[in-house]
Amino acid sequence: MWEMGQPLHAFDLDTLAQHTVVVRRARPGERMKTLDGQERAIGPDTALVCDPEHAVGIGGVMGGADSER
Repeated sequence: MWEMGQPLHAFDLDTLAQHTVVVRRARPGERMKTLDGQERAIGPDTALVCDPEHAVGIGGVMGGADSER
């Protein structure tokens, strides 16, 4: 997908709380560690891929550090 300009990050449903994917805007002051090991402050205008308990990736940008397992 990278070669076609549409990189894809897949998530293992078994690692998501309640086997549920939620897409939502970041909450004010929300932070997460991304695949590159950086702790990032996420603005409220950013879409996050989450499970019901926490963010697992920045929508269309990068997966969270926990999602690389």
